[in-house]
Formats: sequence, structure tokens, C-alpha cells
Amino acid sequence: MSDDEMQLAINLTCLYELSTECVLKFDRNPYQPSGDCIGPEWKKLNYWKSISSTLCCRNALTFFSQALALRARNSTDGVFIPESLWKNCTGPFHRQKSVSAHSCGFDNLFQGNSLCSSLSLSTISPRKEFQDALDKCSRFNSSFDDSCRNCTGAVVAARDNLLNDSKVRGDDNEKAICGMAVVVSIAAANLDDSSSVDDLFNCLNALDVYDPGYVRLKDSVAKAIIAVCIAVATLIVVTVTLIKCVGKRKKKSAKRILLKPNKEITNAWSGLYRFSKAEIEMAINYAGEKRSLGRGSAGQVYKGVLPSGQPVAIKHIYKSNTSDSFTREVEGLSRVRHPNLVCLFGCCIEGGEHYLVYEFCSAGNLAQHLLRKECVLTWDIRVKILRNCALGLRYLHHYIDGCIVHRDIKLLSGQKVIELDLDARDQLTRKAKDVIMGKRPSTDFEDLRLNGNIIRQDFESILQIAVLCVAKSSKGRPTVDVVFDEIEKAWKNTKAEMDAKKETVGASIATPSRSLEVIPV
Repeated sequence: MSDDEMQLAINLTCLYELSTECVLKFDRNPYQPSGDCIGPEWKKLNYWKSISSTLCCRNALTFFSQALALRARNSTDGVFIPESLWKNCTGPFHRQKSVSAHSCGFDNLFQGNSLCSSLSLSTISPRKEFQDALDKCSRFNSSFDDSCRNCTGAVVAARDNLLNDSKVRGDDNEKAICGMAVVVSIAAANLDDSSSVDDLFNCLNALDVYDPGYVRLKDSVAKAIIAVCIAVATLIVVTVTLIKCVGKRKKKSAKRILLKPNKEITNAWSGLYRFSKAEIEMAINYAGEKRSLGRGSAGQVYKGVLPSGQPVAIKHIYKSNTSDSFTREVEGLSRVRHPNLVCLFGCCIEGGEHYLVYEFCSAGNLAQHLLRKECVLTWDIRVKILRNCALGLRYLHHYIDGCIVHRDIKLLSGQKVIELDLDARDQLTRKAKDVIMGKRPSTDFEDLRLNGNIIRQDFESILQIAVLCVAKSSKGRPTVDVVFDEIEKAWKNTKAEMDAKKETVGASIATPSRSLEVIPV
């Protein structure tokens, strides 16, 4: 397993894991554990400029929004569900016990709790402000930042329009309900276009506001606290000045060496949990012995288990690669959050050792399933994985803090790419080009284990886009948006073919509750 594969993995075993009595069943978008809950304190956050919660609840809010959108579209009851039904959905997630609708402060998101909570899609949809928000949040183009700004502005305007009607604009509960109603309604209107829904929730993160933690105090108390702070600060300054005067040259030299990197680390990676080396070693040796998950060019990866019971993947960075690889990964991935990308939970810098702690994919990595001998991934599963990979790549290319470029991606032959030498890799690329140019039959590039069970038209279109992606000149390579659009077309066509085959033959196909569908060899 390469180090890049740890950054891009599809979690294939995520299931809908709330109470079986909960009426919200959105298996197509299962809950993804959040790495922001690892630290001892959860930072307060105001989501979408509407909903007060904590940092670790972003994924839970997205999950409930999508589940409510599906139900709202398929019923006339309203955007929200009655309190009696909502209570069955507020328990903890099995994959992350610390997170639930209750712990996140979502207890009040039920029908009848406010004026906005009684709205339905039919009452929200005709509003001019909502139609404007729907239009701007349904057509994200290659200029993602500009499209996102237009979308978030329209969402806030639509929320404020609902608040004006409720005549309780200053009420935080009403503000949360109205904001949620707008987002759920937009998601419900776009459910047939999963990429638009994903773009919507990725974009809404731009509206999140961190709680600075200030507390309002009476003037007399505030003055007393300020006076004490000034006195303590003065004492500290005097003490530090005296210390500096003793052994000034020696202290100054040590300060230059020690303080500069610490300052850089604090500024760049303040959003991550800092593990101690003792915590890392305890996590890796949870079963009395180390379990290796793989080795990459930058380091060795182990399975670990945190005290909470949450499994993680821990990468031990090789010392020869520390300066470059560690800084690049942490700075680039510290705030990346996407359903199709593994999350970076935290890091450890201690005693000359560097570690990265990632979300653990319980079903294993893509290479393990693609290359195993006893069974093979079916065609539709492969195309779905391709589609999800392209979705994750598109997110990275349009990442709001700057483009993140992923390198090693596999496509259709079932052959190894990353571990091949350069000559062999060139041969594989040449073979693909020969197929596209008609110099070789497509069967020369197919995974023979599929026994021809593919959709030929989609196979060729995906192969063609893959060949363009490895063009030597950047001018000949397609943008990530073009890549995603082509693979999305192939996925929709493949899905339609599978659905048609199911209706005519009555064959069983993969359901979201299963992690993989494989064909025995």
C-alpha cells in the first residue's frame, strides 16, 4: 500500500447505524466518523451561520440533512418529522459512540418546535428567495469558489426570508430551524444529482463560524479580572526580563533553535489533535503486538486503537523523509473533510519521531480488493469506486484553501501500477494507448477475471479518459471536472444497465448494506 493510497480510500463498509426504529434511512449516504472528536475538548461552532453545535458534529449534521431531504421528497408531511419519531433518531452512532443528535444539540430539530419546523417542500419551493438559492446551489462549475460564494449568500437570504415571516428573527432556535429547512429543501430538490448534493454540503462549510469562547461579564467583574490580568502580566514580564539577563547569549542561541519550528507548527496545524508518543505507542500496541497495514515511500503504516475504542491508521514517517513528506501531508490535509477521503485526525512530533493518525478503513484499501486472487470486484462496483474517486479528486482540486494534487491512481486492467518499475509502467500505458488507437483489441487491457462481464461502451470511454490523463504535456490532459463528468456518465449508464437487468432477469445486485460485491474465481 502506497502512502498516497492512505490519503484516498473509499470506506466500503459504512452502514446506516442508528436505531432500527428510526424512520430516517438514507443508506446511500451513510454516516462517516469525524476525526474532530478525538481531542479532550470539542470546539464550539456555528454551522451555516444558523446552528450552534460542536466541531465534531459536522458529519452528523450533513447526514441528518440528507436523510431528512430524502424523506421530505418522498412524503407530504413536511421538512421535519414529529418529535415522537425524531427521538428514535437521536441515539449515538455505532461507529462513533460519542456523536449523536443529542450530544450535538440537535434535539430541537423536529416538527412543531417552531414556525419554520412546520414548513413543507410545497410551501418553501414557491418562494423567490428559495428558487434563487436552489438555482445558485445546483450548478457548481469549475470556478468552485465563485459558485460557492453565490450559493452561500443565497442560502442566507432564503433563511432570512423565512425568519422575517416567523417574526422572531432574534430567536436562535428559530434561526437554526429556518436555516436547516432551506438546506434540506435544496438537497431534496437535487437528490437525483448526487454530485450537486456533495458540492452543496462542501460549500456550506464556508459559512461555519468558530465560537471565540468569549463570556459576557458585568462591568465590575470585568474590571476586576482585567486588573488582575494586568498585574499578573506585569509580574511575568519583570520575571522574564530578569531571566533573560542571566546567560543571555546561551539562552538566545537555544531560543532560535527551539522556538521557531514550534511557532510554525502551531500556526499551520492548530486544528489537529496532538498525540504524545506514549499515546501513539499505546495505540499501536493495543493487542500486545504491532499490526502493519502496509509500507509506502514515506513511512510504515500500522493499525492502532485509541482509548475510546476507535480504530485508526498510524503512519510512522521515515526520518529521511521527515522534513518534506511530513510537512506536505499535514499542511495539505489537516482540514480536508470529504466522504470519499480518509480524514487526518492528528499528528505526533516528539523525540525526533513523526507520526500521522488517519481514519481507519475497516474494509481494507482498494489495492487489496482489486488484486486479491480468490475473488474479483464486479464491473459495476469498479465503476462506482471510480466515480467516488473522481468525486474526491474534484474536491481536492477545487479545495477552498488551494488545489491539492493526488498522484497515484489505478483505472481498469487489474494490474499493479505503483509497484511496477518505470519500464513496465510505460508498457502498461503504451498498451492502453494502443487499445484506444485500434492497434490492440480491448480484451488485451481487460481484467480477464471479469470474463467479459463489462459494459463495452463504458469501458472504452473510461479507458480513453484515462489515457488522456497520462498525457506527457499538461495541455493534452483533461481537467478534473471533465474527468468526473465522463466517469459520472459511465456510472449512470452502468447503473441503468444493472437496474434493467435486474427487472428482466430478476438477478440480485449489490445493495448499500453490503460492503462489496465480488465474483468467486
